Amino acid sequence: MCARRNKGMSLMELLLAMSLSLLILILLTSVYLMLAQQRQQQVDLIIVQDNLRTALQILRSDIQAAGYSGCARSYPDFSWGSTPILHLNQTQTVVQLWYRDYQADAVLELSKQTNHLEVSSEVKMNPNDMVLISDCRHAELFQVIHVSEKSGRQKLVSSLPLKYAYGEDAELGLMKLNTYSVEETGRHDAQGQSIRALYLSSTWGAKQELVEGIEKMTLRSVLNDQGKQAVSLQLEARQGKLHKRVFAFIRLKQYSPLPMRFLHGKRGWGGG
Repeated sequence: MCARRNKGMSLMELLLAMSLSLLILILLTSVYLMLAQQRQQQVDLIIVQDNLRTALQILRSDIQAAGYSGCARSYPDFSWGSTPILHLNQTQTVVQLWYRDYQADAVLELSKQTNHLEVSSEVKMNPNDMVLISDCRHAELFQVIHVSEKSGRQKLVSSLPLKYAYGEDAELGLMKLNTYSVEETGRHDAQGQSIRALYLSSTWGAKQELVEGIEKMTLRSVLNDQGKQAVSLQLEARQGKLHKRVFAFIRLKQYSPLPMRFLHGKRGWGGG
């Protein structure tokens, strides 16, 4: 009887035990992989939402500033003339925005030659600078072709004669041009897919990557419920296999009536 009790496991019992152990291991591995996948999806969701939020904040801030001319509130007949302050390319995927820098020089004197101005020297002007002169009744954009300074005053010569007469309440400031686009980064993710990003090109040509993972940007000029000018913005982002998009209506600050034009492969200044 004792010899029969000490007998080991049979081959069938051993195979059954190994099969059960293997099944349990497979189940545990499946649960682990599922949890790891869910965790990665949560991480991807956080990243893609953060990327969309950051890109939206950047674009919202700059789009709202488009058309700033130094006037918190303009006169009813204020006009930029033919100067477009927001350009969209033909596919509506590249946007150019410009506005006047917040620092400005006071216009001290406008000579009878309407392309000669005398201004203060808080902001140093240089030849080829693009500047905006505004008195909240009118505004004009021009290029500086000559600068001389004496006794804390700058004498400027503009590329074109000014159309309007400006008094001592006028200001003159440097213009900033920001171009936003979505482009390839040249990098690839773990799945081998190319990574795109939101880029900013500034007035002076410096180009920098702002937000990784932005796949597409689409903008359109619309009117909101109050009949005021707004921009419809759609952003799409990808992180791993996860795709997300966000829509926003950005109401432009009422610095001025907004001339908006579609840009057909052109870049740079001017109203063309």
